[in-house]
Amino acid sequence: MFENMEREFREFRGEVNTELKDLKDRVTELERISDRQRGFLSGVDWLRGALISMPPAVVAFFLGREA
Repeated sequence: MFENMEREFREFRGEVNTELKDLKDRVTELERISDRQRGFLSGVDWLRGALISMPPAVVAFFLGREA
């Protein structure tokens, strides 16, 4: 009887470890996605700040050049 309980406990512990590893992998992937999005948004914020700080004539020059 004790051997059966010990075996079941080992199986349960293995399943819990597997589930925790899967959960850790999923959280890590979500963190990576969040970091990529945050990096993109910070780049957009930098560009917006740069455009706002430029004199209007410089912005008009660059916009007129591409059109």
